[in-house]
Parts: sequence; structure tokens; C-alpha cells
Amino acid sequence: MNVATGPYAPLQARQVGSLRATGWSGGLLTWTQLPPGSPTHEDAPYGFKIFALREAERRGHTTILWLDAPCVATRPLDPLFDRTEREGHLFVTGGERLGHWASDECLGASGLTRDRAMELPLLNGTLIGLDLSNGRSREWLDLLQRSCERGLFRGPWLSDQAPAEVRARKPGKPVGFVSVDPRCWGHRHDEAVGSALAHRLGMAISPQAGIFDTEDAPVRSLPRGGPSTRPLPGS
Repeated sequence: MNVATGPYAPLQARQVGSLRATGWSGGLLTWTQLPPGSPTHEDAPYGFKIFALREAERRGHTTILWLDAPCVATRPLDPLFDRTEREGHLFVTGGERLGHWASDECLGASGLTRDRAMELPLLNGTLIGLDLSNGRSREWLDLLQRSCERGLFRGPWLSDQAPAEVRARKPGKPVGFVSVDPRCWGHRHDEAVGSALAHRLGMAISPQAGIFDTEDAPVRSLPRGGPSTRPLPGS
């Protein structure tokens, strides 16, 4: 499953082709418009992910692997689904710190100080595995949706206090006030809120090396939109 609008649609088509090339024969849901019920990207940046996951759930899928549209599968994804089912979820990090990428509102809602958040990993929202037969994963998704509805996904991607080299890596991203703390470089919306909730629920966030990478890995990411799903047995 994948959500890809505008210029991301060709990347979605490329991803689907890569999945077929690696032998994927499971469920695959795609949209080139926002999923049913989704807020606009302007009102809730990346909130469409939640509604895509909910639609997959409504259609009877339990083990869901979200892949942003620019991802390319280079090997079969079965090991990722197996791990998601074994552990209940699959969250990965490239080593970023939550404290650099969460608004004051996001941290406050989770009862986290900036000091504590600097010790916590930021999950990479490019790839997310959820087993919705797992109670903790269902709770994470429920809380993520409530947080989105409360407006906690809102905020500029980059803080006006972000170092010049950080801002230079993301030209064109919205810049504005996020925090008075200079350690805050911006707000990563779904990633920031999802990471804080994972910490709250005791859900591991694993190093992405060997799981998701920019080179030869089961999934390769090129630039940042969607999910691929494994159906229920017999569906």
C-alpha cells in the first residue's frame, strides 16, 4: 500500500514495480489521492499515513508495512513482515535524536523534557511495520491518531534556530518558530509524535542498518509517502 500525490506518483509506480520484481504477491493498496477521512497535508503534515493504515485495517489486514513512495524494494520483504509479527512492530532509526526534532508542544504532551528527549532515538517514518493483532501496536496507532487530531503534528519542519548546515540539507522546507531551545532543529510531525509514544509504551526503535538503507538492503529509500500490507491468512 502506498499514498503518493503529485510528483510522488511516478515514485509509487516505481516502488510497485520493484515489489513485483522481488516476487511480492501479498496485499498491495495504493492511492494517488488522500485516503478516506484524511486531513490535508497542510492541516496535519503526514497525517494521511494514519488514515491509510486505518483503511488497511478496515479491509482486514493486520500486518502492515508502511513504505514511503520513494522506497525501492531490492530483496523480498518477507523477513520484515516476519519480524513485525514476531515483535509486534518494526520501528527503525538512522541515529537522529528526538530532542532535535520535536516541538515543545509534542514533548509537553508526552511529559518529556528536552534533556530526556535528547537521549531518545527518532524513528524513521519512511518504514514502519505494525502488527495490529498486537495490543501495544493498536494502542500506539490509537494514540497517534488522537495526537494528530489534537494538532500535535502541526509545526514548521525546520526551526528558525536550526544550524545553517542543517537548514542547507533541507532547502525549501518550512521554517519558523518551534522552540526557544536551540537544540530543537524542527518538528518531524508523525516521526516526532510516534517516537514519543513509542518511548511511552516501551516499544523498541532499532538501528535501521540491515533493515532499511540507502544502498543494498531489503528496501532502499531515495527521497520521502505509503504502506505495503500482508493480508490475513486466506484473505
